[in-house]
Amino acid sequence: MDLKTWTSIFIKNRDLIKKELDKLEVKKDSIDCFYSDREERYIIKEHLDEAIFDKVKKKNTIIVCENKKKNVIFVYKKWKNFLKNRSLRIIFSNPEQNEKWVLRPSIHDRVTDKKTLKKGLISLYESVSPVK
Repeated sequence: MDLKTWTSIFIKNRDLIKKELDKLEVKKDSIDCFYSDREERYIIKEHLDEAIFDKVKKKNTIIVCENKKKNVIFVYKKWKNFLKNRSLRIIFSNPEQNEKWVLRPSIHDRVTDKKTLKKGLISLYESVSPVK
């Protein structure tokens, strides 16, 4: 299963109980969700790079990427850039195993020791099967 399909299913499953999702628009590299009280944009990017920062400026943005070590290292190296959007979430997914872990940098930054940030991110990465 590709990352976009997995994300679409994830979004729909998340809404099964609350039933707030009014509309879902699947685009080339994103999925826009329209809820009764908000909008969310899921940016689908298998491999994170500098271009992601142009896409995460708005509130309620969620990045969905593959659970690969190089993506985690990129987040670690660019940590300050990810902190600029306080509502940003990053979902590291292995669609084939239907596993994920979620990082909210602004929250994580408040509760983690800066000296152990890399080690903590790697531990989270290892808690889910990496994408091969």
